[in-house]
Amino acid sequence: MPLDFAPDGGDEAALSQVSVSVHDVGAATYPQRPPFDPPEAYPELTPRPSLLDSQNRIYPAVRETLHQLGLDAGRFGTASWNPFGDIVRPGDRVVVKPNLVRHFHGDGLTTESLITHGSILRAILDYTLVALRGQGKLTVGDSPLQYADFPTCMRLSGAEAVLQSVRERTRFDVRAVDFRKERSEKRDGIIISRIPNNGDPMGYRAVELGDSSRFRGLGERSPRFRVTQYDPATMNLSHSPVRNAYLFPATILDADVVINLPKLKTHRKAGITAAMKNLVGINGSKDWLPHHTFGSVAEGGDEYLAPCWRKRVSSTVRDRMEAAESRFAKRFWKTVDRGVLATRRFLPLPDPYFEGSWYGNDTIWRTVHDLHRVLFFADRDGIIRDTPQRRYLALIDGIVAGEREGPMHPSPKRGGVLVASTNPLAADLVCCRLMGFDERKLPVLNFAVGNGFHPALARAEEIDLRANVERWTRLFSLKRAETLAFEPSSGWKGHIELEG
Repeated sequence: MPLDFAPDGGDEAALSQVSVSVHDVGAATYPQRPPFDPPEAYPELTPRPSLLDSQNRIYPAVRETLHQLGLDAGRFGTASWNPFGDIVRPGDRVVVKPNLVRHFHGDGLTTESLITHGSILRAILDYTLVALRGQGKLTVGDSPLQYADFPTCMRLSGAEAVLQSVRERTRFDVRAVDFRKERSEKRDGIIISRIPNNGDPMGYRAVELGDSSRFRGLGERSPRFRVTQYDPATMNLSHSPVRNAYLFPATILDADVVINLPKLKTHRKAGITAAMKNLVGINGSKDWLPHHTFGSVAEGGDEYLAPCWRKRVSSTVRDRMEAAESRFAKRFWKTVDRGVLATRRFLPLPDPYFEGSWYGNDTIWRTVHDLHRVLFFADRDGIIRDTPQRRYLALIDGIVAGEREGPMHPSPKRGGVLVASTNPLAADLVCCRLMGFDERKLPVLNFAVGNGFHPALARAEEIDLRANVERWTRLFSLKRAETLAFEPSSGWKGHIELEG
């Protein structure tokens, strides 16, 4: 994408077009020894690492992915190579945003397919510090699910050890921030308490999008916007016929640069999650994020397809359960909900869809687009401006990716790829094709291409696709069988796959 600033050095032309780098690692395994030291002392690293990990294939893969994208290409292999020199300036405030989600896999598996691996973070932090040259602020932050244990997520991913190593090696104060304003305690599938969280030390800003919101003109739907296991009363305050607002951590709004490190997965509500959907984690409260609309399609909702009184009762009961203050009341409503849905054992439901987890979801893509509008155009006070306010890079972790019931119950998919771009839409179009899906069948992508999304992209064919494997350079002409062929979530199966 064209940049709105004069770079300090490097190859400006490399960033003036919509380029995406796909690096096939050749193996789908991560190094096992935090803090994931590089296998050799590359000349550009300062200070040079005193310890090396000869088994680490991810560090050189990240390095090659950035080089392949054309970042400071002319100086690659020299001590002066600075891949982030056109993105990060000395003195900048930089936020690195991994995908942490939660501290356990819903099916009892490891978290490798669930959260961004720390070996990706290690390389990105090293090159960010090369660009900062000892000046500025560096924050690693995310807003995982309300009941997620943030410290455990950091430990399991290896991120905690990575940050400690960076501090010891460079004496640079890298902060880890849990952006959630509130967290919760969950037992037996019920949110039993909500607990104020330390959250962003810089505080929060309510950002009003006004007419630039993708929800513009849908005010009649706003009382029915929902996000599962959150109180709809808060949602009704942030989204109404006259308001579409989002609660943003001030650390995000204060940033000059955001580096996005998503995990490549299928997603029950959005179809896929990569660079674009990962921005759900830069908010301060998910109560402000519409994920689906109450009711069937015929009733003006997108929670499920066909009208069904039992589903409607179930959704109403769940709203009351989330609004209830006592644990007794919550358990009572949970019991009622189970009783209503138990009737499907002898009386089938008209369709299998719940909670907007299907291909007809017309809500979540609008939220994702709005979050990008804020990320790129909201100033430090949360006021939407006409020009971009910060720079951006995405590097997607598809080494061990997730298919089927992502994002919380993904089945591990040995993808073995990394994808990088300064354009989140271009990155996701490439990820979509790598997964064997048709971007025209995914609203989050279809309604972004040529439809006022920023950064703009008129059509997928505009992408300058760079890859170390010849097959991926022909990605947009491949049949499904030639791709990584992810299996979609059950609510999307048969609706988004490429032909062939």
